[in-house]
Amino acid sequence: MWTTLLAWRVIYDILGHFLFPIVFAFWLTRGQVALPMNGFIWFALFFTFFSGPFEALIAYKNATLPKASIIQYFCYAFLAFPYTMFKNTIQVVAIRDELVGVREWVISQRDK
Repeated sequence: MWTTLLAWRVIYDILGHFLFPIVFAFWLTRGQVALPMNGFIWFALFFTFFSGPFEALIAYKNATLPKASIIQYFCYAFLAFPYTMFKNTIQVVAIRDELVGVREWVISQRDK
């Protein structure tokens, strides 16, 4: 089970970036912006776009008092997707560095 989860964690980071290119390629081959009819693409689009708002809704519903403000839940709901894409990009770079064998640690200069 552990190896399956580890493999899925690495594969998801890479596959997560392919959702939008697949949809754009679908539109280009059709010559128009049409919603895809493939069940997998529908599920992937729905899951990708609405997972953040769904998580915020469930967190709001299950939060104990005192709850955070509604604005904080809305911020999470709409910023979860860009944050996830940014995080996946960082993880893909880390996977690439691991495969290439980059092992150096870059230390930034600090002011004294």
